[in-house]
Amino acid sequence: MTRSEALKIVSQELTQNPSNIAAKKLISLFGLTAEELSEVGITYEILRTLDGLI
Repeated sequence: MTRSEALKIVSQELTQNPSNIAAKKLISLFGLTAEELSEVGITYEILRTLDGLI
């Protein structure tokens, strides 16, 4: 899995369920940043729920 694939998956999963554990694990595994996540469409509200993670 590439970084861009992980971003796409995380975006889809968090849009459906902001507390998705698999998405949070991918964020940690790839070290995804808030900037990267917002660029793929993650809303500010969802990013705020990830404060301790990113």
